[in-house]
Amino acid sequence: MASLDLRTSKRVLRHRRSRVYFKAGAWTRNIEEATEFPNARQVAETCVRYQLREVDLVVSSGAGFMEITVQLS
Repeated sequence: MASLDLRTSKRVLRHRRSRVYFKAGAWTRNIEEATEFPNARQVAETCVRYQLREVDLVVSSGAGFMEITVQLS
């Protein structure tokens, strides 16, 4: 069974419908350019600060082989 190493995974926000990634107050189609979040607190603070709606937290393996999506709003 595959596992996701949370120490080396990427945590980013993705808009649910357009599937673009949050990048420091803007959006990008490239996950590599997306703002990475070290913890849930920073995710929550960012969502409140930028009034983000219809976003998901995406936790992805560095190689992109595995992805976990958590619906936030």
